Amino acid sequence: MAFSPDPPFYPDLPFSPVSSLSFNLNSLSCQESDTPKRRLKLSPESGNPSPEALPVATETETPAGHSPSLPCRLETKRRSKSQTPARHTVPRPVYNLRRLSCFQEIDVKQIPDSEEKGLIGDFSKACILPVEEGKHQDLTYISARTVAALLDGEFERLIDEYVIVDCRYPYEYNGGHIKGALNLYTEEQLINTFFPRHASPCLGKKCRVIIFHCEFSSERGPKFCRNLRRMDRNANVYPRLCFPELYILKDGYREFFQEFETFCEPQGYIQMHHKDYREELRTIRRKAHSVTRYRRRKELFKVANGR
Repeated sequence: MAFSPDPPFYPDLPFSPVSSLSFNLNSLSCQESDTPKRRLKLSPESGNPSPEALPVATETETPAGHSPSLPCRLETKRRSKSQTPARHTVPRPVYNLRRLSCFQEIDVKQIPDSEEKGLIGDFSKACILPVEEGKHQDLTYISARTVAALLDGEFERLIDEYVIVDCRYPYEYNGGHIKGALNLYTEEQLINTFFPRHASPCLGKKCRVIIFHCEFSSERGPKFCRNLRRMDRNANVYPRLCFPELYILKDGYREFFQEFETFCEPQGYIQMHHKDYREELRTIRRKAHSVTRYRRRKELFKVANGR
């Protein structure tokens, strides 16, 4: 019986990809693990590290924006500082809103000051007063008990000055309010009180606390608190503030009066929609709407004339 001769072997020719794969499979062995699954481990004769020694590929991106692939060999040398690629950082935006205007359309929720929980507006320190969870996530709330403790002098060693701003209408304020509270229910009053024309509102590094509230602290109090923070941002360079520590009285005057009536003067409570003050409420709202329309026309006139 005749045998066919073996095909000629050429040692100088390189292996094809399939031949290389078949050749490398001979050095693989199967090892039992603690789990039911099996895993492949390179034999010591192959000279390559086992899968446990290989670096784990992460999802971090390279400076070119592509995910790095797993290296074939384990790198044992660290990169020198000269070989480290330059790190490109995105510049942080600076809110240089120099013009003080409470009617400028700026969404305070977009400014990353309320996003840091437990810190005051300029991020310099933690809030002095104990904070409560509230309706609006971008505002800082305190309880009625904390306000009562503040009035009772329990925080006098920590706070140099505090102001309680009652944002209710005058007939509500006159019917009963927290002792020492200021009745500010228009934006003009807010500007004249905290940003007077011929005086600097930033008086050194005094610890000043401002507390806003209305009947339920759901609309008027939060609105005026945001307006003051917006005016403060416009008057300073971010993140500096003249009034960094602003609070909202949780659940408003109604809750405070029910728990601490003795801290109110006179000791009474008049609702905003009280039947005896309907006409006064209409007059106040009508005047506020007319002032708002006038200012909007004025701002549109300035924009149309390029001012």
